[in-house]
Amino acid sequence: MPEYYKIARPDGWDFHTGDTINYRDNIGKRVVDPQYRKDATCCNVGVIHASKNPVDALRWSKLPCSVYRVSGRPVDVRDDKAGFRSFHILEEIPESELSELFGFDYMRAAYPINPLEIDNEVTDNDIENLRKWAFVRASAWDSVWDSVGASAASVWDSVTAYAGSCFPDITDWKYIDHEPGEYPFQPAVDLWERGFIPIQKDGNWHIWKKNGGIVYTLEWDEGMA
Repeated sequence: MPEYYKIARPDGWDFHTGDTINYRDNIGKRVVDPQYRKDATCCNVGVIHASKNPVDALRWSKLPCSVYRVSGRPVDVRDDKAGFRSFHILEEIPESELSELFGFDYMRAAYPINPLEIDNEVTDNDIENLRKWAFVRASAWDSVWDSVGASAASVWDSVTAYAGSCFPDITDWKYIDHEPGEYPFQPAVDLWERGFIPIQKDGNWHIWKKNGGIVYTLEWDEGMA
């Protein structure tokens, strides 16, 4: 019987409704969508979905999540998902194995550090990271999303840099020169993990943190870029 991956909420309930099927409670059993009808296809109400590729299944869910290996015969198959009247839930994949399954650092992506919960004083190393980030920031967005295969403001550039750090197996980042194996946007990640967000305002670069606002300003000449 063909095997697929089903992704549900962390508590085991389906993402679509939150209270129709609890996949964790039905491991070893067959589940059926209670609204199934005979003319159902993949996009109809009453069909449960799963994907051959676990990353495809993520398109219809979000992190954090729980992941199940299931088997069944679909009533309809699309490029990234299949629809079933029912399928058998074989097992739940442990959270500790999800990084290997998805091909990225699941724990880092699912439980990201919140810089607004950290309170530190600016150090010389933070200032140096701000300077480094000012030089590479322009390349961050296109480089990260084109490199990981996914398809703004300064804060969002930092979020992008943090997202890219969840893919440690990527050693060659597009559109920017860097040493082999080096993550070129690490300065923004280091600042983020220290509770700082680098922002560009009025032509200069600044370090911002919760409650303290702008706590350091790096005067920036366009010729420095």
